[in-house]
Formats: sequence, C-alpha cells, structure tokens
Amino acid sequence: MANDVQVTMRAAYEESLANIDWEDDTLVALLLTGWSTDLTVDYLSSIAAYEVDVTGYTRQVLSNVTVTLNDSTHKVTIDCDDITWANIDPVTTSHFVVAKWTGLDATSPVLLIVEATKTHNGGQYQVTVPLTGLFYKARA
Repeated sequence: MANDVQVTMRAAYEESLANIDWEDDTLVALLLTGWSTDLTVDYLSSIAAYEVDVTGYTRQVLSNVTVTLNDSTHKVTIDCDDITWANIDPVTTSHFVVAKWTGLDATSPVLLIVEATKTHNGGQYQVTVPLTGLFYKARA
C-alpha cells in the first residue's frame, strides 16, 4: 500500500469503536474485486458478493495488532503485521478491507476500506502496512 491509496473510514467504525478490543478481537482482511465505492456499507454482508473468489484466497486474520495512544498528537494508531496471501490465482482487486469478525458477515462491522486496484498475476499477494500504522483515529 503506497501513499496514494484512498482510505475511507466506515460509519460502522465510528459506532463500533467503543465495542472493539483492538488487541484481542479477531480482525480480518479481505480483498474485493469489481466493487465501486458505496459509503453506505456497514457490514461485511453488504460487500460479500464482491469478495475475491479464486483458488488459494481466504480471509486473513490480522496478526500482532497493537494500539498506541499519543497524548501529544491526540491520535490512536492501530498497527499490525503486513498481510500476506501466500499463493492465490490471478485476479484484479479493487479494494482492501478490514473488519471485526464476529462469526457472521451480517454482524461483522467494516472498519476500513482502501482503494487498492491491482492486477495480480498469481502467487503471493501482500498488503504492506505503512511504518506509521494501518490507520489512526484522532481523539478529541
């Protein structure tokens, strides 16, 4: 993920922020194909039809999630390891998504959608998390 990606925070993120244990809840990453940005999406069930469906692809659980509170900048930064799909068939992706996994798409809030248009020729697919973290939320 380079600096030129478009990051859209979801409405569900704002509502769910207080209900997420960032370091202990299961956060998943998934890839979409052919989806155009719709700001009304709150749960995975709304975008599941656009999820990548090729051999070797499965949702990835975020690992080593950390939360850093910075009182001087009033930011809460969420970070994790880079996200890797080891060996997936060729596909063109449109977006990268992070959601809190509750066990059901209908109740799993979408937290982050990043425009990530990429033609992938097969093999390893990786989302490199910036050194500054996956995303942050300004605190009041």
